[in-house]
Amino acid sequence: MLPEISNVDSLFEDLHWLLLISAYLLADESDGETPLIPRGIMSYSSNLKDQVDLQASLQILCASQNQSSGHSNQSRDPSKVDPVVKLVSVIFRLADLEKIALNSGLSEILSPQVGRTIVWCLGHWTKSYLLPDENEYEHVSVTLISLFGVSSKGGEWTLGFLLEKVRSNLSGWSAESLIVEDTAMLLLSLVRTRHRAELAITFSSLWLLAEEHLSTAAVLRELPPDVLRYLTQALVLASSVADDEVTRKKYLDQLLQTLQSFLLGICHQPDFAKSCQKESVKSQIQTLLESFRGAALATNIRNVRTLFDYLLPVLKDCVVMLNVYQNCPEMVVLVLEFYADVVDSQICYLDENDVAKVHETCMALVQTYGKCNLGKVSIEALTEEEQLNDLLVLMKLLTNLLSRDVFDLNTGQLALSFAGYRFDSHLLAPVVQRVISLSAGHFNRLKAFL
Repeated sequence: MLPEISNVDSLFEDLHWLLLISAYLLADESDGETPLIPRGIMSYSSNLKDQVDLQASLQILCASQNQSSGHSNQSRDPSKVDPVVKLVSVIFRLADLEKIALNSGLSEILSPQVGRTIVWCLGHWTKSYLLPDENEYEHVSVTLISLFGVSSKGGEWTLGFLLEKVRSNLSGWSAESLIVEDTAMLLLSLVRTRHRAELAITFSSLWLLAEEHLSTAAVLRELPPDVLRYLTQALVLASSVADDEVTRKKYLDQLLQTLQSFLLGICHQPDFAKSCQKESVKSQIQTLLESFRGAALATNIRNVRTLFDYLLPVLKDCVVMLNVYQNCPEMVVLVLEFYADVVDSQICYLDENDVAKVHETCMALVQTYGKCNLGKVSIEALTEEEQLNDLLVLMKLLTNLLSRDVFDLNTGQLALSFAGYRFDSHLLAPVVQRVISLSAGHFNRLKAFL
């Protein structure tokens, strides 16, 4: 029995706000912009370069983790450490203390709010500071670039530390959906740039993540499906960074072969039409489809060939899923979102033969959707937008297909486009004028034709 700590709630509240203040002091929000170290921070650190000992700063940084192992502090002179590095090391120290507690099974004494703030703070900092592109700056701080820049010891140590933190969170906080979602987003930040991804794949902890959460048994565990989507996206991005095509394919095969075999094995069972309605089977399919959505979202010119070979069989089986789950709105929307993500991410990279295969599966999907929904009336207590969410996603899919058709028209593609327009015009006639967002999607698609 752990002794009660007085005023622990006040302590957690203080830590929460101090972390937020520190994070916003160190880095700005960067939605839609390239994340950069703020000019003021860069200038402040540059002005102190003559007073800073790089080795002492590196020791302080690494001591964020090493102190937990009892390493001595005597060799470090705090007065010669860059204050920016001091603040970052304190954040890392707090993250490491939480990791120790989680790995020791002490999550009940921790604060989920502070846990989420820590991982958000790490992700917010990572985007700007970890292995930054020096070409984005007019002037750089020698200290910050030496400690966190490309090919630096501090940058390598930091990325390894953060990967271990991701592993710890995904297992220790698995019951806290918001924390594990933010943790998966942190992992995405760690592989978003080429330099980070190239370094990340050298760490065994990244591949342990794949073994722990993307094996046949692991996908049935506690992580929410959308977290597995982000996790798969991050792992595919990291696997695709290798220069050698054979190496890239080997990594991607290791990630996706098991998932594909698992999903196709479920769908090809003789009694699938009956077993599919079991909650356990439905949950498995949701989890696997979200994982494949993550793979699709990680598409780039280096991995599109391998990914397409894995995704096409899943796309074909999704037509069957749409039919058997026609009365399960969440499954219908998930299948349509998977199609929309694949088309949006891959259509611009595919050659003419592969585009024809995509159009063929999309035609089958559109026809199945139309057959299942024409004349259907919903009596559920949902808003009009919620009732028509599947149509909104389907129109996004057709719009993405048309964006390719504008530059590469042929008879088969036009047939799909007009078939989609005919069926959804019939479906939309009674409601399109009453739902603004739906009308916008409908007419945007018409505009792509014209």
